[in-house]
Amino acid sequence: MMGLRSCLPVAILLCSLLSVPWVPTASAAGNQSPSFTSTPPLNATVGVLYYYDANATDPDGDSLTYFLQRKIDDMALNPSTGVLTWTPSKAGNQSVIIYASDGVTPSTAQTFTINVAPSPNVAPNFTSTPVKVAFVGQLYVYDVNATDPDGEKITFSLIEGPKGMTIDPGSGLISWLPTEDFANTGPVVSVMVKDASFLSNTQAYVLEVKKLNVTLNHPPFFRGTPVTNATAGEPYSYKVDASDPDNDNITYRLTLFPVFMGINNTTGLIQWTPPRSLIGESVPVQVIAFDGKDNTSLNFSIVVRDKAKPPTPVDSGPVTREPEMMCLFPLVFAALCYIGAWAVGYLKRETPARPPAAPRQLSIPPPASGPRRPDGARQPSQPPVRRY
Repeated sequence: MMGLRSCLPVAILLCSLLSVPWVPTASAAGNQSPSFTSTPPLNATVGVLYYYDANATDPDGDSLTYFLQRKIDDMALNPSTGVLTWTPSKAGNQSVIIYASDGVTPSTAQTFTINVAPSPNVAPNFTSTPVKVAFVGQLYVYDVNATDPDGEKITFSLIEGPKGMTIDPGSGLISWLPTEDFANTGPVVSVMVKDASFLSNTQAYVLEVKKLNVTLNHPPFFRGTPVTNATAGEPYSYKVDASDPDNDNITYRLTLFPVFMGINNTTGLIQWTPPRSLIGESVPVQVIAFDGKDNTSLNFSIVVRDKAKPPTPVDSGPVTREPEMMCLFPLVFAALCYIGAWAVGYLKRETPARPPAAPRQLSIPPPASGPRRPDGARQPSQPPVRRY
C-alpha cells in the first residue's frame, strides 16, 4: 500500500497534463472519496482575470490533488492548491470540470458553467503631455494624443482656451498665435477626447505666455556667380562672397568637394588644381556660409577642360617648283628693262626739233569818229573787231 501511495502523485500529475480523469487501480477498505467545499464564481468578463480557489476535503485525511478535464485558452489550475486562473478572450458560456483526488478512491468532479460577458466600454485616455509655455508673436502648437482601449474612433474638442486658439477634431493639433494682451497671463486650456460611445475624458492645464526678448537671427546669403570652368593642370580659384543681414562674422567651409580642393575659412577663397583624370567631368561643389547661428549653402559644378592647343599644320608634303622657271624669271625681267630703255632712246633720236613759235601781236585800231547826234554828241561807233 505504501509503494502505491508513493506513485500516486506522479500518476495524478500525468493525468492532469493529459486531461484524463484519475481512476485508482485499488482502494483500501473503508476509504472514502473527497468532496468539494467551495463554490465557483459563475460570471466572468472578456479581458478580465477570472480567479477561483477550489477547495475539497478528504474524510480519511488523505492529501488531495486537483486537475482539469480540459483546458480553455490560458486556463491554469494549481494541482496542490486548487487555484484556477483564466483570462477569457471571448464572450459566451464555458463549461469547466475540476477533479479532486486522494489517490485511492475514485476522483470527485466539480462541474460548473462560467458565463463570460463582453468587456465593458472604457473611456479614452490621454497619452501626451501639454506644452505649457507660449511666446508672444510665435505660433504655439500642442499635438494632443489619446487612445481608446476599445479601439473606437476618437475626436477632440476644445472646451476652454484663449481667444483665437483652435484644435483639429481628428488629429488633436492645437494652434494659437499669442498677442501682447496675453503676455504674463495664465489662460486655462481644457481639451476633451470622446469615443464613438460618447465616453469622454478631459485634460486641462494653465498656459504661461511670455514675451520673446531674443532677437531673431537672419542667415547669411551668397552674392556673385561661381566660376564653373577649370583647366586641367592649371590653378583654379574662386572667392566666395557672402553677406549677413545681422552683420555677424561669417566662416566658410566645404561640405562637398574634390580631392585637394581647399577653402580659406575666413576669406572664402577656394583653390584647386584639377588633375587630368577629371577632364570632361562636371565636379560638384558645396560651400557653407555660417554666421554662428544659421548657415546657407551654395551648390555649383565645375567643368574640367583640357588645355587649349595651337592648331597643328596639315603636312601636304614638300613644295616643288620647276627649276627652269626659277632661273628664267630674272633673265626675262632684265630683258624687259633693256628693251624699254632702248625704245625710249630711239624715240628721242628720230623726232625732229620744231622751231619756236613767233609771239602773237595784238593790233587795236583807233576809235572811229561817228556822226554827231542832233545834240552835238557823237554817236558811238561799233566796237572794233579784234583779230588774233
